[in-house]
Amino acid sequence: MLAPGTTELGVSHGYADQLAFYLAGRCGVLGDVDSDVVAAALGFFNPAALRPVWDRALQVRPARAGAELYAQALAEQGRAAFASLDGAARLVELAERVTDAVSPAGLPLFAGWRAQDRPADPAGLAAHALHVLREWRGSAHVAAVAALGLDPLDAVMLNGGDAYAEFYAWPQPWGDGGGHRQLSSRAEELTDAQCAPVYERAPDRAGAGRARHAPAGRSHTRSHPRLSHPPPSVLPAYVSGPEGLAAGDLVRLISAATSR
Repeated sequence: MLAPGTTELGVSHGYADQLAFYLAGRCGVLGDVDSDVVAAALGFFNPAALRPVWDRALQVRPARAGAELYAQALAEQGRAAFASLDGAARLVELAERVTDAVSPAGLPLFAGWRAQDRPADPAGLAAHALHVLREWRGSAHVAAVAALGLDPLDAVMLNGGDAYAEFYAWPQPWGDGGGHRQLSSRAEELTDAQCAPVYERAPDRAGAGRARHAPAGRSHTRSHPRLSHPPPSVLPAYVSGPEGLAAGDLVRLISAATSR
């Protein structure tokens, strides 16, 4: 999401800076909504700081067009990083088997990105698939933090400290998380508990339930804060399927992809 090439593409198309294209691209799947909707979906940003950035981004191009441009950057990053990845097609097969089994209820960014057109080539599609996995757990974590009543700034400080608070545009003083370490840990557990059963439900056959998401023409993978990373701790226990397929396959392929 914050790769230099992604930012360069956004700036070349009129977005002011990295944050502007990040918001316009990642959240463009929500449509031309008020910035409060964007803040609600992201969960951890300072809503007051988002408003001027989002409003200016919508002046560059409509939200959905911003998402399409961002998807283009995502696919290009995938082609640069994953062209020689052994097992890119298998990574896509396993990742989509999982994400296509997820109920989108309460997960707006995940739902929006899962509905995006999918690249036709394995490397571009691998980047898209990893991004959708990331948005799944990211949205689930936002829901978990909100359900527990954990203040977004406290959640940010407990997961990344000052650097994250600055990125998420919170004004100082930032505090130290308000003594809510246990609540933050509970949010992680609740997120994993929400995601884990999907690996049990995921169809055994590649392609099952995917008709409405047929590959199409377009669509970065690495997220910055841990708040939104896919949960590798959950994968080993819950992915199963034919041909000895197991979580180890997905974990190995994700590790190979994201280490590039």
